[in-house]
Amino acid sequence: MSATPEQPADLTPTSAAPPPFEPAPPIDGSAPTVPSADPGLTEQHPEVLVGGAFVGGAFLALVLKRLGRR
Repeated sequence: MSATPEQPADLTPTSAAPPPFEPAPPIDGSAPTVPSADPGLTEQHPEVLVGGAFVGGAFLALVLKRLGRR
């Protein structure tokens, strides 16, 4: 059944409602922090990996070009 300008669409939910929201337990600060759980530079900025791959590829191309001239 499609809605026409004279008849608005039926907005009743057709599926079950989502489960109720349950907030996370409070953080008491007694748990030790794990240093490896901190996100690294490449996890925060993946474009650094792309830039490194580009620079590495350009360097390799220059080396191969120089070796090809010998």
